[in-house]
Amino acid sequence: MTLARRLVVGTVVVLCLMLLGLVWGVDRSFRRRLEADLARSLEREAQLVRAALPADPAIWPATVQRLAAGTGRRILLAQPDGDIIADSDAPGGLNVVNLGDADEVRGALGGGIGTAIERRRLGPPQLHVAIPGGPGIVRVSSSLAGVDETLRQAQGAMAGGAAVALAVGTALALLAGRSISRPIAELSATARAIAAGISPRFPRSGIPDIDALVQALRLMDRQLADRFEALRRERAESTALVDAMTEGVIAADGRGRIVTANAAARRLLGYDPGESLPDLPELFRVKAAREVVDAVLGGDVVQAREAELDGSLVLL
Repeated sequence: MTLARRLVVGTVVVLCLMLLGLVWGVDRSFRRRLEADLARSLEREAQLVRAALPADPAIWPATVQRLAAGTGRRILLAQPDGDIIADSDAPGGLNVVNLGDADEVRGALGGGIGTAIERRRLGPPQLHVAIPGGPGIVRVSSSLAGVDETLRQAQGAMAGGAAVALAVGTALALLAGRSISRPIAELSATARAIAAGISPRFPRSGIPDIDALVQALRLMDRQLADRFEALRRERAESTALVDAMTEGVIAADGRGRIVTANAAARRLLGYDPGESLPDLPELFRVKAAREVVDAVLGGDVVQAREAELDGSLVLL
């Protein structure tokens, strides 16, 4: 996987994790705030219901019905033991359910404000807020469907924003990856050109770390060029010195291939200046000279000896 692709994939993964965490955190925080706002509103409505109850308990059910119709909430009056006195959802008769174990009722009977969320198998959850008053407690309830709908709308907006942020982040990561990977690829081509002895092209990236590497390669190229030039001068001087010698000089590698042969050696062996020479084992036809060559190629140290080459006496 290329550097640019790794950078894009890593950025996308990090952005996805961050956006998921942000959406989850905002969802929870927003839900708690909406539920808290609704609970305060229900508390105020419960206080208004408590203040609006007439002195005659006989007309409390009718009062509860009238108030519930005006607010759209469920209003319920219960005794301290949990028995229901009036319920706006049961206009034809009292609800047989006892609320003595309900959390909001216990909280209200303790002298405070009781709040609880009731999860239902069918329908949205209900938020109950109870305060002391009336026959024992006054409870006002509301569906959390509005909260859920608000959250769904907020989640849709956040999802759209997250998608835009992800797209922008991916595009920026792709651009950043290309801006980094392109000069690195060019640096690789530059290094190959230096190794091949070709005039290299040094890129400009605008990235300090990569530019420092470019400068190091530039310095290395200059130093190598200077060293090669010095070696060429030394080789040219050595070649000129060897060619100027009156003695025949032949140099060969470990396999016997001729590397250098000056003009005097070519004249002694009968070869023209531009003519290619055979390998060292095939260069001499005289037995004494061939023995010297075989000994040298075998790694032995050979003392100087005389041999006759084409009627001339030479020292090998």
